[in-house]
Amino acid sequence: MGRKVSVSGLTEYLSVGRSTLERLRKTENFPQPVKIGNLKRWDIDAIEQWITSTNQQKAA
Repeated sequence: MGRKVSVSGLTEYLSVGRSTLERLRKTENFPQPVKIGNLKRWDIDAIEQWITSTNQQKAA
């Protein structure tokens, strides 16, 4: 398991706003956050895999 980021960290990493992140979260392929107490955190490795698979689907 890799590094975890918050909502603000993820929006910065993806260069998107919060509303775009919420829209992405509703897609079936987008990695879901891990709950740590009351906090939501995303695994950067899972996000990178999602980016790779999304780019491969667009190229096909």
